[in-house]
Amino acid sequence: MKRRIKNVLIVTALLLTTLLQAQSLDTVVTKQLKAGWNLVGFMGQTPEETQEAFAQIMDKVEIIKSFDGFYTPELQSFLNSLDNVLPLDGVMIKVSEDCLLERTIKKSAILYQDTKSQSLADVIAIGNSANGQIKGLTSPTDAQDAVTKEYVDVLKAQITANEQRWLNELDVQAGTKVRDVDGNYYSVIKIRIKRWLDPVSVADSFMYIMGENLRVTRLPNGDPIQYAYSSVDGNEPPSDKSLWWSEIVSNNPKATVYTWYRNDKDNFAIPFGAYYTYEAMLAGYQYPNISFFQHQGICPNGWHVAHRKELEYLENLILSNAYKPQDFIKNELEYWNELYPNETNSTKLSFVGTGYIDYEGNINLFKDVGFLRMCEKLSAFYLGQNNYFGFYNFNQSDYNYTQDYNYIGLPIRCIKDVNENNLTNYEISLELK
Repeated sequence: MKRRIKNVLIVTALLLTTLLQAQSLDTVVTKQLKAGWNLVGFMGQTPEETQEAFAQIMDKVEIIKSFDGFYTPELQSFLNSLDNVLPLDGVMIKVSEDCLLERTIKKSAILYQDTKSQSLADVIAIGNSANGQIKGLTSPTDAQDAVTKEYVDVLKAQITANEQRWLNELDVQAGTKVRDVDGNYYSVIKIRIKRWLDPVSVADSFMYIMGENLRVTRLPNGDPIQYAYSSVDGNEPPSDKSLWWSEIVSNNPKATVYTWYRNDKDNFAIPFGAYYTYEAMLAGYQYPNISFFQHQGICPNGWHVAHRKELEYLENLILSNAYKPQDFIKNELEYWNELYPNETNSTKLSFVGTGYIDYEGNINLFKDVGFLRMCEKLSAFYLGQNNYFGFYNFNQSDYNYTQDYNYIGLPIRCIKDVNENNLTNYEISLELK
């Protein structure tokens, strides 16, 4: 009996020693990357090892997408910041051509899944092999092992969920148009938001904004938005005044209505869009009782109505040396009363001189100023000729406008949902697709 116990102890000691040695050994893993997007794991690597791996292929890398955001090689923000962050479990890498990525990974960090069974002798022998793989392990019975397995299962589920989220984001980045509940499609413009006050943060963020004015006529749940006839020249409103803009908004201060310029959808819906009251934009929500990052309003799922904080990025872009106001507009006489020479919509944001619908249903400043409605009741973002841009207060006395801001009809552009914490202390630049 003593001899048998001694033999068991020797075998156990040998097994533990061998497994510990296997955990301490590194192994080189080579992955074939295909041109385009690739999912690559870096579990068990130090920042230095990850940096070394990326350095081999940086001449072929176009974009790196991690849990934290996008990175581009020219900024070097990804490689230079690895010393300040935890090693990554996985990233999406877009490469320009097929290439090999070599990574040095701890054996203890490699997860295997296979149907092949192995004996105790097989397990011991694997520790001495060049590429040992422990396969076909049964479900754990030890409490700590069970907790570890559960933790790994959770990580796997998180990786799967994040991979799907990445793919959704990459679809937008690649230029896929966003669709509203009516089936209208809108181009998407990507604005890079580079953090500069927080050196620890490694991620650039992006704001995605529609490149066209909203044309939806239904709420996200499918309910129709009431149409109110404007009183401009063109397709005259019906004799029933209860259908007129002025009558509807005067009888109901919180009317949820919209209209088209000259009541002519066919000729003016694109690119001027529809003109919405404040309540129509909210789609029944009562701002500011909810965060604007949760404020979908009449925007498509996953998108929300603009907030001043977000539209300030457009203002900062215009103020930058790289752009002028005319770079943001469709520079054609169909959309503006005055044109700029040799300048035409280089940013693809395609602003047009929408003007706005007033309390009486009349159009004001059409083809002179382009407006965008936002969550703040008394303000809108505007862009016009001769370096005319910024935020406008409709309570200004020069327009003698005393009615509630709810009554004004303004166009809308939706913005893709992001994390609010990713939109502070950033520099702005535009990335054209």
